[in-house]
Amino acid sequence: MVGRRLKSARRWWMLAVLGMPIVGGILIDNWLPYSLISHHNRSVASQPDRFEEYGLSPQQITYTSESDISIRGWFIPGDADAAHGKKTVIILHGLGATRQDMLEFGLLFQQKGYNLALIDLRSHGESGGAFFTYGYHEWKDVVGLLDWLDTHQPMAVEDVTLIGVSVGGAVAIPAAANDDRIDRLITIATFADLEETIQAQSAWLPNAWRNRGINRAESLAKFDVALTSPAQTIQQVDVPVLIVHGEADGYIPFENGQQLYGAANPPKTLYSIPGADHADVLYY
Repeated sequence: MVGRRLKSARRWWMLAVLGMPIVGGILIDNWLPYSLISHHNRSVASQPDRFEEYGLSPQQITYTSESDISIRGWFIPGDADAAHGKKTVIILHGLGATRQDMLEFGLLFQQKGYNLALIDLRSHGESGGAFFTYGYHEWKDVVGLLDWLDTHQPMAVEDVTLIGVSVGGAVAIPAAANDDRIDRLITIATFADLEETIQAQSAWLPNAWRNRGINRAESLAKFDVALTSPAQTIQQVDVPVLIVHGEADGYIPFENGQQLYGAANPPKTLYSIPGADHADVLYY
């Protein structure tokens, strides 16, 4: 009886060992690619409490971006009589977030007189699109926003500051490199290179499995991870650049900010925040 149990246990153990590559392959083909490029669209309130609190009536932004993707957002005018009344701040949110997550931060500028434009990046919030490519395609959504402003609020593109938070910075950098309507660029807690970031955040995965997942994601979303490098693209930006990064960032380490600063053209500034982590950098 004991011998039979041992044989049965060995058989199950061997099946488990032999099945691991199959299970691993299924996970890599179905979990990792989609975890990279597909994100749950969180809801956006039609009338956030902040609007009522500040007495705001934002203009709804709706336009079709590259690949017929619908982009939704808000345009919140600043005080036209204020010193910054003709200046506009555009803020791009991070991965898995929405424009509503940037509202509290953005209203700091709006209350100083700046116009404020917030959008949901593709595959986030109320915007369309099945996949997110870390700036590879999304920078065209920002160009679409500037086109919308040109049509509906032409004075709002006379002086534009583009701010990208976390992965929003990876979208903002190629937008600033490709559209001369952007007058200055600010990145906050942005990674320097997507391929290196994926490797650092999935160091537990064997290289072959990681590469298999990346290749699948690239095929699904039609982009190239190796070419998604803010540190490379920022070299094409010819406007003033401010790089903001928390020194205690455990998700996108501070070295990423240093790399972006080193690659950027002057005039440029690196603003480091002691003690700031990735999630709380906006609150310091």
